[in-house]
Formats: sequence, structure tokens, C-alpha cells
Amino acid sequence: MRTKVTLFLVFLNVALFFYIFKFERNWQTERERVEKGSLVLGAAAANLQSIQISGPAIPAPMDLRRGLDGWFLTKPFEWPANPFAVDGIRTALERLEHETTFSAVESDLAKNGLTLASYGLAEPRLTVTFSQNENGTGAQTMQVGTATPDGKRLYVLSPDRKWIHVVSNRLAEILTRPADQLRNDTLFSIGATEVKSLNVRTAATQPSRIERDTSNRWQFLSPIRTRASDQATLRAVTGLANLRVKSFPQNPPADALTANLRVNVVGNGRTETLNLGSHVARPAGPAETSGDAEYYATLETTRPNQPGGTAPAPVVFTVVLPAALENLLQKSTQELRERRLFPDLEAHAVTVVNLSGGGVPALTLQRLEAGAGVPPSWHVVRSEGAAVANTPSADTAVIDRLIARLTELEALNFVTEAPSGTDLENWGFNQPERAITLTLGAGQAPQKLELGFDRDRKVVHARFVGGDSTTIYEVRPEIVSDASLQPLDYRNRLIRELPSGGRITRLKLTDENAKTVLLDQNLSDPAAPVAPAVAELLRQLQSLRAERFVSDAFTETVRIDNTDRPWRYRLETDITLVAGVGSTQTTTATLMLSERTGGTVQFAGAAEFRAVWRLEQGLIDPLWKIISAPTDPGAPGRSP
Repeated sequence: MRTKVTLFLVFLNVALFFYIFKFERNWQTERERVEKGSLVLGAAAANLQSIQISGPAIPAPMDLRRGLDGWFLTKPFEWPANPFAVDGIRTALERLEHETTFSAVESDLAKNGLTLASYGLAEPRLTVTFSQNENGTGAQTMQVGTATPDGKRLYVLSPDRKWIHVVSNRLAEILTRPADQLRNDTLFSIGATEVKSLNVRTAATQPSRIERDTSNRWQFLSPIRTRASDQATLRAVTGLANLRVKSFPQNPPADALTANLRVNVVGNGRTETLNLGSHVARPAGPAETSGDAEYYATLETTRPNQPGGTAPAPVVFTVVLPAALENLLQKSTQELRERRLFPDLEAHAVTVVNLSGGGVPALTLQRLEAGAGVPPSWHVVRSEGAAVANTPSADTAVIDRLIARLTELEALNFVTEAPSGTDLENWGFNQPERAITLTLGAGQAPQKLELGFDRDRKVVHARFVGGDSTTIYEVRPEIVSDASLQPLDYRNRLIRELPSGGRITRLKLTDENAKTVLLDQNLSDPAAPVAPAVAELLRQLQSLRAERFVSDAFTETVRIDNTDRPWRYRLETDITLVAGVGSTQTTTATLMLSERTGGTVQFAGAAEFRAVWRLEQGLIDPLWKIISAPTDPGAPGRSP
């Protein structure tokens, strides 16, 4: 019994296997055959490397070739192809489906009294030849005939010429696109970040060559070796990368390629050169206001991977050159040159600033390094013959501002690269108005800049001394006053800072001329109310600063409007400090004050600080309110 059951199960398995192998496999094969059979070309149109389109339906044959750099048009002109347009053609061929198919064999057609001409396939409107090989071998050809009677479909002849397929007329729309729609309107395929070298030649100036160095900085190699402006050069290469073809004229004028500008761009293993010829004549109409000009042009290309050669024949086209880009290229030796005199100067690297010239003693600003967590400080050193004057603390903000002015200093004009002895004398370099020497850390060579006035003392010229550069620059005149030789201009503006725990406990302001007391107020009680002007005066005196110093010695008079005048006011300040546990110490500081002149000028002096200075506006205003209070009539009242 068990043997019979086993044999029966074996028989069922064999039957099921036979059913699956015979019938189910046939259904699957039939389904695949139907699916694949709906494609006219199928795998034969996959991964195409060349496509040629010809026939009376298009003005001229078109030839598309694929290289490692992408697709190119080689007919009707040689030009990089628009990858999106080419992908549209490739997709249309690869996914072309028929709605119905019938035999193209002449004997089969003859049975119904038809021929290939009946479908427009004896002399086809379009012939499409395509190949999966780069050299074009193994090419296949599909022909496109007339439309069906309803005008919605086309007859096409299969590459083996055995079948006529009825397909959507969308195929004709894709294959008959004008060549202008197939070409890439971008001129330079070398992107701005890929550019390694930029070479510019104009009809009026020397050729210039700029290269990117290993530090990613741009350098002029000709006509002179100097720094190029990274920003200006980037604007130029970006502007070139953004240029677009405007049109391909059929019959350009004979002088279209008269040399005007030649721009050569070198990238990774390829070179592209734009040649601009004459202007394109504009039709009569409203005048252009943008300043952009349209030129006839050609593009020379060296592409090692381009099919059919390395240098396609030049094609004449037109391009609109923006005015800003044209200015950069036409005046490249000026506009692309680095205008900053200290392009790589970093403020933290400057350790010493030496200033001399103008017939006065030299001045040195020296940075002193402090300990961990404490910022460095600057000191002023003035040489007087063989002696060296005292080294007062300098105002870091003022010196930082001077170094910033040097960092920002730009050439207004590049005057000459080869000055004569007469030039140097006429431009004031025999006795420079200023000589600025920057000592830098980390083993960097010092940099010395000389500034000279011309004979009319209107134009300031600059040059570097001790290096390879012989360039003479014109710079803004203000740099001379920025590099002041007066030690007082660098003295620390902070005169006194009350220490922690210190308080002003009394203020007394006296008019020395009238011998009257304008203010005498005890401030020992911090909770006692004070007038707003007094409160502001207290706040300003907590950190007493000078707007600028006038003298480094206190005198009994102050010079106002070229006249020596006695001090007008005396401001006495009692300052109480905590001297120990439960004890205090009080000292009195005295400031002598001048009258207020011009609304924003008032001088102060103190023997204690050995200086005369101009007050900051924040201190002038509350003083004025206190001084003018007894006589100020106040705001005008209403008439009764």
C-alpha cells in the first residue's frame, strides 16, 4: 500500500514539472516576445555612440558623435552638442514602439498592389543611421516615410528592411529639430574652477599671461612677473564660462574675423581659445544703453578625446560680450593686476613698524608679547640721534588701524615698471615723505614702502625698496597722514581707569576767571540722587580717555586758535580707594579745562599725567550742561 502511494506522488510531481516546463514557460516566453516585439529597435539602439540624420525633411545632414568629453556635432558644423537634446534623440530611438507591423517584402506588398513608395519609403523623408561603436562600424539604418492618412502616425522601415512599422509622428518632431537646437550654446567647456591659465592678447596692448600657482593664487607671468588679483581674475574666468552663443550667421561679412581680442583658457589637458572679430552691426532702432557689444567670433579647441581629430575647423558665430568683462580683458594688464600693495599682509604677523621721513626723527612702534591669556601690547620708541626716547604704551586700536590702512592700500594707477632717475627725483623718492618698514614674524623678510610727493605735492607715489619689484604706484594721499610721525598720535588714549572698588566721592568745578564754583557735590552716599548731567560726568570719569593728545607735557596755558590762553576751569575729583580691611584712602585729582570752542572742541590738561589733550564728545556734553546751567535761559516759553 505504501509503495502505491509513493509511486502516485512521483507521478504527480513528474506531471507538474512537465506542465510548468511546457506551458508556463511558453506563456512567459510569449509575454517577453510581445513586450520586446513592441520596440522597433530595442537593444540595437542602446548605448549609441554615433547618430547621423539626413534626408529632405531637414536643411542639411546632421552628424552626432560621442567622445569621452561628451557628444559633438560634426555636421553641419563642428560644435559641442547639447547633452539634453542628444539624450532626447537617443531615448526616442531606444524606446520607439510600433502600433502595428506588416511585412515589407516586395512579394507580400505586391499581393495588395503596394510598394515601398506607397509608404514614402522608396525615397524616405529621413534616414537615421546609428552605431554602438565609436568608430561607426556595425552601423544600422532606419528610414522614415510619410504619415498615415490620419496624419498622426508615421511609416518606418526596419534596419533589416523586412518590416514596416507604424509609429507615433512624435519621432519626426524629435529627428527634425534644427541644428541650432542640438548645439550647446555654452562657449567654454572649461569651468571657472578648472582654469589653470588665462592668456589675453588685444590689438592695442601687450599679451598677458596669468597662471594659478600651487597656493591657488593667480600670478602674472607676462608682460611682467607680479601678483594678479584673485577676485578680478575669478570674475574674468567666471564671465568667460558664462558666455553663450547668440547665433550662427549663414553669411558673415568678409571682415568678421578681423582680430580684436584673443582669449586663451587652459584647463585639465585641454585648451580653448576665443577669437573675437568685428562688431555685429545693429539694426536701426533705440540706442543700446547697457554697453554690451556683440561680436563675430570663432572658438579653437584642443580636445585629445574629440572624435575625428584634435582641432575642429573654426565655426563663425556671434556672442554678446558684457561691458564689464570686455573691460577686464581689453585692459587685462591693469584690471586683472593685484591693486593691493600688501595683499598677503596679516596684522598679527607684524611685530615692528618703523616710520621715518619728513625731516623729523624716526619713530618705531614695537609689539611686546605678553603671557598666556594676555594680549600683546604696543609701545612707541622714538629715536633722537644716538639716544632712544622713553617707550610709553601705545594705543593698540590706533596701530591696528594703521596696519589695516596698509593692508587696504591700493594702487590708483600703475605708473611705470622702469622708472628713470629723473622720474624718481620728480616723484619725491630722493627724500621720501615717508618710509614705512614692516618687520614680520616667522622668518619672513621685512617689507619697506617709500612714499613721495610729486613737485606739486598733489600726487603720492609709492615703491617697494629692497625687493625685485621696480613698479611705481600712485596711491591715495591720505596714507601719508595715516602713517603719522608724531608719537602723540600713537599714545594710549586711556588716561586713567578707576580700579575695582574705587569711587568718585566728590566733584568740584570752578570757573578760574570768575572765581566762582559751578559745582561742588559730595557723592560719598551712592544712594543719594544726582542730576543727569552729573551722573553722566561721573560715568565718563570712571574711564578717562583722550580724543587725541596735543602735548606730552603739561603747561599753564593752552593754545587755542594760535593763541596761548590760561585754563578756564578747574575740575577736582576726590577718588576713594579701598586700602585694606575696613580702611579707605582718598586722593584728589585735578584736571584743567579750556573753554569749549566750535561746539566739539575742548581741551584738558593735568600735571599728574604730563599731557594736554582734546576731550571726547561724551565728556564735553555733560560738562557743558553743568557750566551753562546758571546762565542758560532754557527753552523759550509761550507768550501769554
